[in-house]
Amino acid sequence: MTPRAVLWTLACFALLALPFLVLLGGERPDGRGFWWDFSMGLGFGALALLALQFALTARLRWISHPFGIDVLYLFHRVLSWGAVALVLG
Repeated sequence: MTPRAVLWTLACFALLALPFLVLLGGERPDGRGFWWDFSMGLGFGALALLALQFALTARLRWISHPFGIDVLYLFHRVLSWGAVALVLG
């Protein structure tokens, strides 16, 4: 993997972790249990994955050049199943 590809991979994981960091940064209201927080985390993770799908299929040259468009479409397909699992979870 080229250094540029590693940078884009780390940026992708950072974007996916961002909703969870936003949830952890705020104050937790009283009366909410673990399962409520867990389901909110799954929902925000699914939202981040679904938003990332648009960037992967946009054929942006500066994203597709380090990986190749075929690898991006494969990654898009795998991430879509992950997003469906998070939505149904």
